[in-house]
Amino acid sequence: MTTRRSMLLGIGTLGLGAISARADDLCAVFNKEKQSATTSADAIARLKQGNARFVAGRTIHCNPQPQVRLTAHGQAPFAAILGCMDSRVSPELVFDQRIGDIFAVRIAGNFVDTEVSERNAQDAAAHLVSRSEVLAHAISDGKLSIVAAMHDVTTGVVSWIEAKG
Repeated sequence: MTTRRSMLLGIGTLGLGAISARADDLCAVFNKEKQSATTSADAIARLKQGNARFVAGRTIHCNPQPQVRLTAHGQAPFAAILGCMDSRVSPELVFDQRIGDIFAVRIAGNFVDTEVSERNAQDAAAHLVSRSEVLAHAISDGKLSIVAAMHDVTTGVVSWIEAKG
């Protein structure tokens, strides 16, 4: 059963680099240097890998106290997620990410069914681009990717939605 909950992911990054799947790297706090070394493709891959770990029940367990201390004076998330308000859907958990990795914005949804929730996610992604020259330029420069996704609360799986016109 696919949920009515949708997620819109805006992954903005600068520069080049690769993300290692090692636990110590995944527990490390994102700083401006690490953020700028992450491409938008790397960021999406990191989210997909995290969701796969979440679904498989193999999440990386990190001590949050060092993360709290290291992010106290600033943040450098590698992804921004616009999602529906739902106590069952925490983006940090669904994507198996740490404190400071994701900038999460949640709004109340008004979805009738899965098909309307999916179209809403696609429309929201399109509106972000069409209404912001800054975002459109970042996308054309390869510094930003905006993708729509749906989270299934039954399985925990995030499905990535192809953009439609």
